[in-house]
Amino acid sequence: SRRSGKAMASSETTKKPGVVYLARVPPYMKPEKVKSLLSQFGEVERVYLAAEDASVAKKRKKEGNSKAKMYVEGWIEFASKKVAKAVAASLNNTPIGKVKKREYYSKKRKKEG
Repeated sequence: SRRSGKAMASSETTKKPGVVYLARVPPYMKPEKVKSLLSQFGEVERVYLAAEDASVAKKRKKEGNSKAKMYVEGWIEFASKKVAKAVAASLNNTPIGKVKKREYYSKKRKKEG
């Protein structure tokens, strides 16, 4: 019974980290930017973003598109599991990043007369 009392006391003082999964990372967004965006919700311990496949990157660069490193998915570890759950619930299906400002990305297209 002595052991269980100590184990309970130590588990109450240390919080379990929580991990949030990003299914899609906006183009050219770097781990530092993701960390700065999500740190407003709570303490971010680690950010891992998976880089796009080398063959896809090579094809993109060969076609003349940007040579910047792109990421396809990611995981963000928060210091608190409670914070991670709240972030996941509030940001679910919410776009992250800039809004496209060009006319042909707009939902309301101007009619040419």
